[in-house]
Amino acid sequence: MTDTHDASILLQPRDDTGEPISVRVENMSFGYDDKLILEGIDLVMDEPGLVCILGPNGVGKTTIVKCMNKLLKPSSGRVCINGRDVQTMSLLDVARIIGFVPNSQASVFSMTVPEAILMGRHPRAGWTTSARDIQVVDAAIDLLGLQEFSQRDIRQLSAGQTQRVLIARGLVQEPDILILDEPTSNLDIKYQMDVMRFLKAYARDRRIIVIMVCHDLNITAAYADRVILMFDKGVYADGKASDVLTPENIKTVYNVDAEVEDRNGTPRIHLIPEYD
Repeated sequence: MTDTHDASILLQPRDDTGEPISVRVENMSFGYDDKLILEGIDLVMDEPGLVCILGPNGVGKTTIVKCMNKLLKPSSGRVCINGRDVQTMSLLDVARIIGFVPNSQASVFSMTVPEAILMGRHPRAGWTTSARDIQVVDAAIDLLGLQEFSQRDIRQLSAGQTQRVLIARGLVQEPDILILDEPTSNLDIKYQMDVMRFLKAYARDRRIIVIMVCHDLNITAAYADRVILMFDKGVYADGKASDVLTPENIKTVYNVDAEVEDRNGTPRIHLIPEYD
């Protein structure tokens, strides 16, 4: 990833003179038909930083973030964004506050990388394109290292390249809250680390909340400001990585044995394999 003068337009601190940023989940439950996935969730996020949500498959990590941005409606309880119940807000109003980056997206239409990223400007600019919109798109291309692919049709990109385009599209919304659903799952190790380092710095520099669904324990431990560990329809542990990612918690949640080593305040997890 590059850091150029042009890219600085997307790294300006959020205007703190407006209402404070907050995500508040209040006694929220969610289920499909008769299957309860989340039950009695209570969470408050009101500090800038990178928040990572961990847990085994099927525990409701993606479900909870989709309830946050109104893609799903809770069965009970509510989610408030900046003090407003998201169910009382239009999807456009939600999109002006929250940027959402899905895990993947099938491309139906033929469009170039800049055109795909420009779609993220719609909540801010509508369907007209200004000079600033183009500047913001160019900045996102620089920040995500997409220059060499910028003239390609997005249907010609690899899964990892497409994922970086989706992240860029989330950035150009200039959101107060950025939610990403496993954004590193299709990336190689170098880009996983680059993206995590960027998102941590992005949250800090812009003074926004970045919420990320994750699956890699060590990458999460290395970069997250806060870790939310989910298990059995709820939040099992919540706090700093060193407090959450303990051998006991890992055994309970993932049913695997682990050793945890402290590396200058950052836990490093060694999973212990079982052999027949």
